[in-house]
Amino acid sequence: MGSAIYFALPSHENFFLASILVLSVGLVDSFDGIVAVRTSKTSSWGAFLDGIVDRLVDVGIAILLIVLGAPTEIAVLAMSVALIHEYMRAKASGIGFREVGVITPAEKPTRIAIGVMFLLASGLFPESATQLATIAANVWLALGVVSFAILMRSFRKRLKKN
Repeated sequence: MGSAIYFALPSHENFFLASILVLSVGLVDSFDGIVAVRTSKTSSWGAFLDGIVDRLVDVGIAILLIVLGAPTEIAVLAMSVALIHEYMRAKASGIGFREVGVITPAEKPTRIAIGVMFLLASGLFPESATQLATIAANVWLALGVVSFAILMRSFRKRLKKN
């Protein structure tokens, strides 16, 4: 993600390369999980590291949007909602909830897709990068708020049964 941020900086403005790097991070992260499960090489340490990398990706996407010109407050709020979203899942798992539960509109692949799509759009329309980043941050925030409500409802219903 650091390289993607570097290429998105105003001094470089290589939004296409930045989008490819973000997409690559997302694909590698998904692929390593698939390989671990398929080869039965999962471990607690691997799961722990995967969660940390996932959160770093969220922070990286927020930084990318800020670099592109999104209002810092909106990007940080969107990122915070995403971090809370993932914390809710981790906490539910920690207290015994073993199912994935409900899939929401703001899952990690969606967050990565937002970063990739708006970086690509910024590459096509560099003069609109600030507006595009602002739209991306607002979309991310809106999806996050909706997803938060979905998760709260789902976990409340399921955890109250226990």
